[in-house]
Amino acid sequence: MFWRERAAANPWRSRGLEWQIPSPPPPGNFTHVPVVLSAPYLYGFKDAPPVADLNPPVGVLSAAVAAAEEAKA
Repeated sequence: MFWRERAAANPWRSRGLEWQIPSPPPPGNFTHVPVVLSAPYLYGFKDAPPVADLNPPVGVLSAAVAAAEEAKA
């Protein structure tokens, strides 16, 4: 019989969205559509912002889509 300790949820401290959810991923992966706030590869930057807001306030996503549509016009 083998015994090993369970690894941390994000042992590499990765900033990508795939590492922000538990393993195994829940159905649908995210409860809400995440809002990406910064690039995932800001390793080593002490004050780097979080890569995404996984629970954005109501209306943030629709406001972003509306702004993008307005910019196209």
